[in-house]
Amino acid sequence: MDKLIIGAGLYGLYAALYCGKRGQQVEVLEIEQAPFTRATYINQARVHMGYHYPRSLSTAMKSAGYFKRFVEDYSFCIHTKFEQIYATSSHFSWTDATEFRKFCQDVGIPNLFRWKSIFSLACVMERS
Repeated sequence: MDKLIIGAGLYGLYAALYCGKRGQQVEVLEIEQAPFTRATYINQARVHMGYHYPRSLSTAMKSAGYFKRFVEDYSFCIHTKFEQIYATSSHFSWTDATEFRKFCQDVGIPNLFRWKSIFSLACVMERS
């Protein structure tokens, strides 16, 4: 065996496929009975450009920067029409609508938002 990969989620199985195509012997360990049942499932399988990181500009910029490559590499398993709703609370939130708009502008995320009037609500198209 050349590689031992822990986890049969999206990244683990892709890594196994990648190594296997290069002639390496690969073993994948998964605690569950089926693949894609832990982190891949729990994290809601969102492919986004950094929208989830309004308090970390550097993380958001990395997500935005790698988005195109990720979509190209994994296009075979990405659902391209996935509407996601982002909301900022008017109470107890560290980010309000104005800050979120500025954050998106600073990161360079395309203006795909249809702003609603319920406090602050943004509907965007994502991939899954």
